[in-house]
Amino acid sequence: MCRLAAVVGPPTSASAVLYEPAHGLSDQAWRPREQQHGHVNVDGTAVAWWPAGETRPRRYATVATPWADANLAALADTFVGSPIVAAVRGATPGVGYGVALVSPFVHEHVAFAHNGSLSHWRGDVGRELMSQVGAHGWEVQPGLSDSRLLFGLIVDQLAVGHSVAEATQRVVAQVAKHVAVTNDTATLNLLVATRDQVVATRASVGWAGNSLHVEASTHETGVARLRLASEPLDDADWQPVPEATLVSLHDGRIDLHPLDIQELTRA
Repeated sequence: MCRLAAVVGPPTSASAVLYEPAHGLSDQAWRPREQQHGHVNVDGTAVAWWPAGETRPRRYATVATPWADANLAALADTFVGSPIVAAVRGATPGVGYGVALVSPFVHEHVAFAHNGSLSHWRGDVGRELMSQVGAHGWEVQPGLSDSRLLFGLIVDQLAVGHSVAEATQRVVAQVAKHVAVTNDTATLNLLVATRDQVVATRASVGWAGNSLHVEASTHETGVARLRLASEPLDDADWQPVPEATLVSLHDGRIDLHPLDIQELTRA
């Protein structure tokens, strides 16, 4: 059910989350340590990054694993910027395959990744939520999946002027409410990134939540380096993010904000 990672700070390469760490995403693709649902993440790899001076992210995506795509292995050191966002995909049964369904996805100045799933998303929950996707969100639907649907809802919230944190929390609330009504389940570890900020949630409704960790250090340049990942990438001082939490990486610091999931389902 996917593993994701992000780095904010001095420009770095995609290799810093894929290949270089002892437990980078290339390792987590085949031997995750904290995965609650599924066993491997071998249905695709994608990276989004902001090169210096650019406000819109670039994206490289493949249906291969990090070790099986020769182009990715050769080019990862040249995908340099900040933030860096990457994920390896473990497709949920019943959801399709293809490059368009491998997050992180990008649209204009935003990148989005999802570690989780909506149960029966092709049923009542999915149909109801898809009916709420607006014109902006519909633009980012080249293929149908629960993650693409969530990205569309995020794009709609951003289009009406909400901040990244507000948009993310509102979509978690929107989905949590519908899932609670239909007695379905959702795992909603969402990651939304712009040039200046990475926001993520650790949230779930009716199911065991997925893990999420953060780590802060000082780069050799004296600038803060902030990292977020489904599982620690190495043996640095990573801290687990509590369940029902929104985390923000920006301005050289990591901020945690509790989410009241029960209250969200009543919103």
